[in-house]
Amino acid sequence: MDVEEIDEEKDRWVTVFGFPQNYISIVTKYFGDCGEIVKQRYAENQGNWIHLLFRTKLEAEKALGKNGKIIDSKLNIMIGVIKSNKTMDTEKKDKIEAKKRMDLER
Repeated sequence: MDVEEIDEEKDRWVTVFGFPQNYISIVTKYFGDCGEIVKQRYAENQGNWIHLLFRTKLEAEKALGKNGKIIDSKLNIMIGVIKSNKTMDTEKKDKIEAKKRMDLER
């Protein structure tokens, strides 16, 4: 995986928040309508958010359009959706860039 692929992945992550923990399956199904969810990262310690990685940037942008939508009118649950900063660890990205520099110096 090179740095360009990492940057592309960065544009496909969104974070969804503001829902009860027991709504995770409802939330992922709801966002599945935006496109193919490639990966999911759940909140630690029973948090009320989830990171979703979509197959394409367009699908992620469609998901971002759901910000402020009510997903359950009976319980009046509104969700927030933002671009996520969830990507490969910075340390790993730095190692890739350092390896590229070393390869160029040879």
